[in-house]
Amino acid sequence: MCGRIARSRLLGHGLPPGERVVLRLATPGAVQSSVTADKDGRIHATVAVPIRIDAATYALTAIGAASQMPAIATVTVLAPPPLPVFTP
Repeated sequence: MCGRIARSRLLGHGLPPGERVVLRLATPGAVQSSVTADKDGRIHATVAVPIRIDAATYALTAIGAASQMPAIATVTVLAPPPLPVFTP
């Protein structure tokens, strides 16, 4: 499980204005959040991405609470670069 969290920005459109949208990243220890669509049906959100998860591609779902309108995107988590090795 993760102790720290990275953040990823999410932009979306085409939702009913004012609708609450539930966001969920399908990762172990997933963090769920929500955002409200603006008057033009757009969402702007920052999604929490656990740092200590396997490098892979994960589904990010956004579902309108009332309309049940779904959207799915992917988030690719890359392996961290190797740590430098110092020799005296």
